[in-house]
Amino acid sequence: LLTLRIFKNKNIAILSLLFLGVLFAVSSPQAKFVSGGVMGNIMGNFLLPLAFYFYYRAIEFLEKEYSLPLHSEGNVLSDLEVEKVKNARIFLSLAIFTTFGLFYTHHLTAFVFLFVLVLLIPLFLVVNFGKIKEILFKISRIILSPPVLATIFIGLVFFFFIFTPNYVKNSAVGTAVGAPSKSSREGLTLVNLKDSVGEARAALGLIGLLLLVFFYRKKNFGFAIITAWTIMLFIMSCAPQFLFVNLPSSRIGNYMSYPLAILSAYGLFAIFNPAFSKFGKIESAENPHRLIPLKFMKSTFLLIAIFVFATGLKDSADAFKKSPDFTPTLETFDASAYLKKNTVESDIILKDHNYLSGDTWMKLFFMRGYTYPLSRSYFKRYDDTTKPREMCTLQMISSPDSTDAKDCFTSTGTKYLMVNPRYDTSQFTKLKNFDEIYNSGGVAVYVRK
Repeated sequence: LLTLRIFKNKNIAILSLLFLGVLFAVSSPQAKFVSGGVMGNIMGNFLLPLAFYFYYRAIEFLEKEYSLPLHSEGNVLSDLEVEKVKNARIFLSLAIFTTFGLFYTHHLTAFVFLFVLVLLIPLFLVVNFGKIKEILFKISRIILSPPVLATIFIGLVFFFFIFTPNYVKNSAVGTAVGAPSKSSREGLTLVNLKDSVGEARAALGLIGLLLLVFFYRKKNFGFAIITAWTIMLFIMSCAPQFLFVNLPSSRIGNYMSYPLAILSAYGLFAIFNPAFSKFGKIESAENPHRLIPLKFMKSTFLLIAIFVFATGLKDSADAFKKSPDFTPTLETFDASAYLKKNTVESDIILKDHNYLSGDTWMKLFFMRGYTYPLSRSYFKRYDDTTKPREMCTLQMISSPDSTDAKDCFTSTGTKYLMVNPRYDTSQFTKLKNFDEIYNSGGVAVYVRK
């Protein structure tokens, strides 16, 4: 819908579904996929384009074909113009409401939205420099209206006085702003970015961005949305130090899939239909393919289509299992239910995140806080030279009889350990102060005496 509204072309909108549908592969299916903040990412990736859509619908009337005489000196609005103003106010109210929903749903996506907005507003005003006063006046007539002001007021009251998200705290904001604190936050290379968004999207998206900048109607608010969306995400993911962003670069890079899908659709359509935009004026109005033989164009299109489908379908085939097996996840859930029944709130549990399936869901069984139970993280995180990590969660499972591990057991009070016996069992079975109290084949639970 956003692509269709911006470009007013169904073919581009359908192509955008191709680049986000067939070519969009997820890393882990079902229960394992919906762990941690991934569900927030899914909802955030839905609300972010939806917010842009509503903002575009609200500002759309500022374009030439929707220019309205909003000045009050002697101008009387027709019924159609009054209806357009009313619709613009409704869409802006929906946009603001969706923005509040975005901030409550996923703070990383909300953070991305703010950075895009920082570039979006000045970019739109710069490309419409000659009409800034008129634009600001018309926007003020939309904002200073009962539905918009009521939405802003209710949202702010709810945000600051009824339920304020935890990440608004200064400590949480501080972790997202500043110099990169980990190697995973120092930015992606172009190769890393290509792996995150896919070769087809990266290549055609770049072509689409160049065509958009040089040949598309720059005064269109949609131009500002797509351009700011792409450029800001590129800077945040590849050069975060320029914006003092301290967030996982690969996660931000994944957000580029959406604007690049739109740009890929626009770029592919504009190349083979140059009459659609000013790009067609390079050739001939009577015969837009006169400078390039038609057979060559058809052959090129066929090669690109094969490349797009082959790489996209291969990524999807590699990501999805042919016969999903949810037994490991169910074993994790059964072991969690066992521990929930046989432990008290004061008992400290340590589980392994490397070899257990769906272990992030364990916190929902216990409901003893976001950080409960303790977790041995991915091994690579303990080797991060840019930020020293606590080592207790690693040592208590990997080398439970070491001096450091014993000190960790004492300081943390850890009593139960939940691991995968295929990878972590020998270090416990040879020690007299550990007893195995549960084993389902894929999950084992040890208690420390």
